Amino acid sequence: PDHIATYLAGSDTVAALDDLMNDPKFGMGGSEVRFDAPKKKIRQWVENYYGYDLHRTCREIRKDYSFDVSCQGSVPEAIIAFIDGTDYEDVIREAIALGGDADTQAAIAGSIAEAYYGIPDELIDEAKQHIPEDMLDVIERFYERIN
Repeated sequence: PDHIATYLAGSDTVAALDDLMNDPKFGMGGSEVRFDAPKKKIRQWVENYYGYDLHRTCREIRKDYSFDVSCQGSVPEAIIAFIDGTDYEDVIREAIALGGDADTQAAIAGSIAEAYYGIPDELIDEAKQHIPEDMLDVIERFYERIN
């Protein structure tokens, strides 16, 4: 709805992401659907803007990570799963393998991975076979609106 877009348009986070996507030094173009900045640059920007420490790896996190539903305890880990992953599916596997609040972390990491890599067609085709028709309609309208 338009009122949500209006609210988000005033958000500092959305404005910052828009600035990032339009900043040539990060190699992103605002009209692009996928990020094309190197992950190193994305990591640097997120660390600077949000103050997260993203220099750990999933392997390091897994050693002593436990369930944490707080943003501070799951969002950085989801971003690290994206940074460590090599493609869309690998990012989601990394997020789930962390343990903890795995479904939330996989949703966050998968959303970032979709923007960066796109979702492989074979995964989309398989998922569509398990989604009710009325929900497929909602999904299709959503993608039409954002593209």
